[in-house]
Amino acid sequence: ARDGVKPYTGSASRQGEALFFYAVATLELGDEAEYLQTIRRIVADFPTQTWSEEAMNNLATHFLQRNDETSADEIFRELYAKAPTGRYADRAATKIGWWAFKNGWYPDTIRVFEHASADFPRSDYRPRWLYWAARAHEALQESSLAEARYRLLVTDYLNTYYGRLAIQHLDGHVLQNRLVIDQQAPLTGRCQLRGKDPRIEYRLRGAVSAHGIHRMCRIAEQCHPANPPVRKPSFVDHGVTQDGLGSID
Repeated sequence: ARDGVKPYTGSASRQGEALFFYAVATLELGDEAEYLQTIRRIVADFPTQTWSEEAMNNLATHFLQRNDETSADEIFRELYAKAPTGRYADRAATKIGWWAFKNGWYPDTIRVFEHASADFPRSDYRPRWLYWAARAHEALQESSLAEARYRLLVTDYLNTYYGRLAIQHLDGHVLQNRLVIDQQAPLTGRCQLRGKDPRIEYRLRGAVSAHGIHRMCRIAEQCHPANPPVRKPSFVDHGVTQDGLGSID
């Protein structure tokens, strides 16, 4: 494999790809020095290609397999800085934040995990990001921020492992908030409800995130396309109005 791709590593339309597979094959043959040199060449010469991300992720994995977490952390940080929303960004964020937490670098944990939570709202890693960000806030004695993260976690992931852990940190107490959306036209289609109450109430456990508000409003608009745009939601239980729905679009 190494000899097969080597002719294309000098100059080719897919040189970055050829170099990546050349590096992987070289490492399998035990030539780590050549592997490291080739990986660095890919990152330096093809920074805008996805092969650069592949190369850094492969190198970080190599260091993890050697139990060299310090070197792996350096590569993951480089990968995350260069491609914060790339293919391996969520993995890199997870590794960076967890290594930071284990070493007591709590502000670093918070920065990385909260940033990733906003960039990847549907990532499978998001529950752990929110949980360990909350734990980091606790370690810094920022109790109000920690509680806010736990409530967001309970709101979005109540029936998950991390959701149940968050409830324990809230002493089992979960506020019952209501997001109220007014509808003026009759309800039709799949969303038709029995009764004459013109309002749809979404009862949510825990604090309602901006992402959750946006999602619920979009669902209501899809169910009732003939209606005017959904009115601004309000947090009834706390008497706090969320102004400017456009700010969270």
